[in-house]
Amino acid sequence: MLEITDIKLDIVENNKILAYATVTISDSIIITGIRLYEGRKGKFIVFPSKRSKKGRDFDIAFPCKDELRKEILQKIEMQYLNERIY
Repeated sequence: MLEITDIKLDIVENNKILAYATVTISDSIIITGIRLYEGRKGKFIVFPSKRSKKGRDFDIAFPCKDELRKEILQKIEMQYLNERIY
């Protein structure tokens, strides 16, 4: 199983964006540009995406399993709360 080994945040709190995250998985894969948002139903994350020449957005990197997405969100939220407190 993949393990989240590091999370770095850039807290911005601009509109609904709370922070940008860089997540390291199993000390082998780094995903930058994950955005933490505050929505009506709570916090959620959006993975990096790119816009095609035809104007369509598509994800560059994303978890295939919902459990991993939830784990990444949980750990980013914890890191966010820890950094906001200190």
